[in-house]
Amino acid sequence: MSRRHPVETDDEVQDFQSRYGRFSDRLERLLMQGVIIGLVGLTLLQTLLVFPTVRRAANAVEALEGIPASDINAWQSDLKALAAPGPLPEPTARAVPASAASVGTRSVTVLLTNPRTAPDASLLVDGKPVGNFATGQVTAVVTPGQTIAVDGSKYRATLEFRVGVVVGLSRPAPGVVVSTRSNRKNLGSVEADH
Repeated sequence: MSRRHPVETDDEVQDFQSRYGRFSDRLERLLMQGVIIGLVGLTLLQTLLVFPTVRRAANAVEALEGIPASDINAWQSDLKALAAPGPLPEPTARAVPASAASVGTRSVTVLLTNPRTAPDASLLVDGKPVGNFATGQVTAVVTPGQTIAVDGSKYRATLEFRVGVVVGLSRPAPGVVVSTRSNRKNLGSVEADH
């Protein structure tokens, strides 16, 4: 036994086709808007990810990765420049090994945390170099009122420095971190412990 559908009139067919046409037009517009919004958002996000600070904030995996390829490429260029003949600049002020600081002497040790060494990066006390980061750290004897800075101006790559051990000082505080990229950054003025 078969069921028969009632015969549809031309008006019913036209009504269905017009409703279906309106529905499919709206759906097509929504889909097209979604595609356009998605492409614009993707382009904007990819453009923002070019900047390292945005990339680190937006991508948790970035912090888990090693050294960024852009820094490696810049370091390779810097290493080629280091291979050029000529002596390294000599320090003009007094840098001391951490073990050589005598009792009562105020000193600060600054560590290079990324990369491990940078022979052309310097620790500056009152604008004068006191040592380079060929071994990854510099300890300098300081007095209150002096200004401490790091000079990474010879490197296009980002260099990250951290204040390590301070003896007899309240400032700069241990753990202070600064980054350079072809520039100098101040670590602050020296303040004695009270």
